[in-house]
Amino acid sequence: SRVEPPVNKTPEVKTTPDTGPKRISPIAKRRDGTPGDPIVTGAVGRAPKNLLTQVRAVRGAPGDGRISLTNALKGELKRNGIKLSNTKVAGGYTVTGSVKLDNLPNNKQKVNIVWKVLDANGNRVGTVSQNNVIPNGSLNGAWGATAKAAASAAAKGIVKLLPGKH
Repeated sequence: SRVEPPVNKTPEVKTTPDTGPKRISPIAKRRDGTPGDPIVTGAVGRAPKNLLTQVRAVRGAPGDGRISLTNALKGELKRNGIKLSNTKVAGGYTVTGSVKLDNLPNNKQKVNIVWKVLDANGNRVGTVSQNNVIPNGSLNGAWGATAKAAASAAAKGIVKLLPGKH
């Protein structure tokens, strides 16, 4: 079966300092009815340039998504100048990811990947949300290029949510 990667356009980001998370308008639908670009929401504060970020293992992904999607995101964040840590670090940030699949008619599934950026106290700084419609079961095995495409798109939004990186 053919795997269609999630939308990989640069997410639109809107931030407002010190006011907490803000919701951007819902995902636009394309003419064919599939979801549009990812949504990024959040507020940006100040932090040291050398901040460390932990990326936790993705939850809920079928196939090898837990490993491949986590590793792909780590690689993309490193390429974007984010210093990573294997553990939670005082004053650092944490990125969590979760995948949810919903069955649709015509042997399709809607995949929703949600990335949350948390501050050192566990408070949500912002969220990057990705949606796509794929053939049913196409993520049950190796994610391969799909993990890379999803991580590339997500990293652009996550980097903008990390203080000092926008």
